[in-house]
Amino acid sequence: MLIGHSAQLSFLRRSFESGNLAHAYLFVGPEGVGKKKMASELANWCLGRIASVGFPVKPGMTTGSVGRIEEGGLVDDLSHDWQIKFVERVYDEKTGKLRKDISIKQIHEVRESLNHHSLVSSYKIVIIDSAEQMSISAANALLKTLEEPSPKTLIVLLTTDEKALPDTIVSRCQVVRFYQVPTKKIYNALLANGANRDMALEIARLAFGSPGRALDLLADSEKLKFFQNERVRFWQLLSDGLAERLACLANLFGSKDDHIEARDKLIEILKIWQTLWRDILYSRQGAGELVANIAKEDEIKKQAKRYSGTQIAEMIKKIEDSIALLRQNVNPKLIIENLILSFY
Repeated sequence: MLIGHSAQLSFLRRSFESGNLAHAYLFVGPEGVGKKKMASELANWCLGRIASVGFPVKPGMTTGSVGRIEEGGLVDDLSHDWQIKFVERVYDEKTGKLRKDISIKQIHEVRESLNHHSLVSSYKIVIIDSAEQMSISAANALLKTLEEPSPKTLIVLLTTDEKALPDTIVSRCQVVRFYQVPTKKIYNALLANGANRDMALEIARLAFGSPGRALDLLADSEKLKFFQNERVRFWQLLSDGLAERLACLANLFGSKDDHIEARDKLIEILKIWQTLWRDILYSRQGAGELVANIAKEDEIKKQAKRYSGTQIAEMIKKIEDSIALLRQNVNPKLIIENLILSFY
């Protein structure tokens, strides 16, 4: 289910109907807002299948759906030849750990597959999730494909940060920007998925414009509990002294055996802290209706009186910078300790 993004959907639909579909798109926007879902819908349409949202139905279209998109591609409804390949970071077969980047080997496999002729006269589609995680060599290999696209090839790159991609990649793609979805639309979607009104309102606000996060929190009680626990840790960090703050970080860094997984978890925690600082800023500015963590509204009001707007904005920026450093594989403990020391 695609929630929001009607303007982006209309643009892609018009491009296809007029025969002006680009050979490569870069979908840019926050995590969980619907970039992957839109890419899936576009793939459905290009392959002559009926998409679940606003793409029109034409004679001869099948009722198939991309549905099962996974690493290594899929066998579609129309032939035994693959037409879609979904690329993302994979687990190392030897270590069982998630690789730190998308490798050049994965991109070489994409290039080789695109060079094979399909058994049907249809598109071949590549969707690369978190494209900013491509290694330098992988990005360079992909560039060759973008410079010399094969007929009826569609490449869709998904990213939260286009600045982390080489300019040469960005310049060869049609950029489509995705934004946070209004809370009301997420709220209505949660109601449609079985949430009661109170839960739908709380989760819709906690999602902070991300339908994907909202649906995850609704479906997985453990994820909601994780969010709530990290919210408790955040309040402790604001109320305790320095020694207590550092002690509070003891179990923050996750598994020492899998630093990639631990880093990803740490980034998720920092995003939670960032939403809480934003709530404090909203309260400080008298925009209480925008506060996401409504269950902690009294605590948020208390902290809003303690900090100036400038101090809060600085903390939001410092967390953003810390997330960027984590993605560059800088020492996590050093990053977090420096961040905590900067808490007022």
